[in-house]
Amino acid sequence: MPREDTMRRTYLSAVLLILLSTLIGCSSGSTSTPPPRLRLPSPTPYTLPTITWTPHPTSSPVISPTRVLATPSPGLTPTPKPSPAPYGWVRPLQARLREKPSLEARTITLVPGGTTVQILGQSRDRTWYRVRVIYLDRPPQEGWMAAGIIATFVSSNRIPLVTDTP
Repeated sequence: MPREDTMRRTYLSAVLLILLSTLIGCSSGSTSTPPPRLRLPSPTPYTLPTITWTPHPTSSPVISPTRVLATPSPGLTPTPKPSPAPYGWVRPLQARLREKPSLEARTITLVPGGTTVQILGQSRDRTWYRVRVIYLDRPPQEGWMAAGIIATFVSSNRIPLVTDTP
């Protein structure tokens, strides 16, 4: 009998404890103040800076005011501006810059992939480009590279033909 009485007390104590904790939990929610709301700053619009890439790192463009003539003066003929040389970049991980447009020609240097090259011309059979390799940390180098390893957006018809001598 004492054992049943102890079990009954334990059971009643557990029920009472659950009931009290439920009441305390419900009552504390109704009396407490809600947390303060965070006020975030309103978004402000901004413009991104524009970056202008100059294709010739050794020379900077000079902008000067020009005078527009209504009629050209006699003796002055407008000179056509030469179109800038096309650019490309080395596609494989590494490419050879050669002295002449031939696989047997001596290698001048190995050019890392992704390096910018200025295309100066192409061989008569259109399989080699005469290029100027543009580095950031040293002067440019000129030589020949196979046309298939240079990615460019220019048609090969717009690249002038040159001889293999610099």
